[in-house]
Amino acid sequence: MSAAFISLFQVPSQSFSAGSMGFQVAFNLGFSMAFVSAFYIIFYIKERVSKAKHLQIVSGVAVVPFWLSALVWDLLFSLLPIVGIIITFIGFQEDGFVTSSELGKN
Repeated sequence: MSAAFISLFQVPSQSFSAGSMGFQVAFNLGFSMAFVSAFYIIFYIKERVSKAKHLQIVSGVAVVPFWLSALVWDLLFSLLPIVGIIITFIGFQEDGFVTSSELGKN
């Protein structure tokens, strides 16, 4: 292989400097939140297999309260990782994630 081809795949040393830490945090956060959001679909898959919604509709429960309770449950439990992420950002004081305006509070 030629030296030019090999140099294309070498990571420059400045890419691991403090300036790229914000990109690494954002990339890893996005990657990890994909897994966290995948956990919310487990309820709906289990519901489809066990036919729990059908059982509740046959019992007289309307569709709106079923989906409204599922929405409220998911929103409440999505606050746990969000609050954990914000506490982690506050604790480590990484540039770009320090001030209240950068964390979404205006």
